Amino acid sequence: MTYEGFTTQPIPMLRERVKINLRQRTVDFFDYGYGDYDPQPLYWKSRLIDASFPDYGKQESFDKRLSGLNIPELADGHGPSLENLTDLLRINHELTIKGYRFFKAQSAIAPS
Repeated sequence: MTYEGFTTQPIPMLRERVKINLRQRTVDFFDYGYGDYDPQPLYWKSRLIDASFPDYGKQESFDKRLSGLNIPELADGHGPSLENLTDLLRINHELTIKGYRFFKAQSAIAPS
């Protein structure tokens, strides 16, 4: 699997997946975002890295904060698209993500 932004983003995006079937001796390639499949976000990246990984502490803190928001769509194991997560955070929690941090979202409606 190839994730765009794996070393630099808190939620990297799946871009390529290779499936090897040893029994049938076949190899299948799946391109995400360039063909038939939409890019998929990788949630809970801290479960796949260790303390020697750059920004491990930031990632662990980010994942802990995200899990504390109790977003039902993340509980099913797959999670929403990154666009849907952004909308859920903005609408339900008035938050936005910048890097590894959460910030108060700017109101879209200017006061009159």
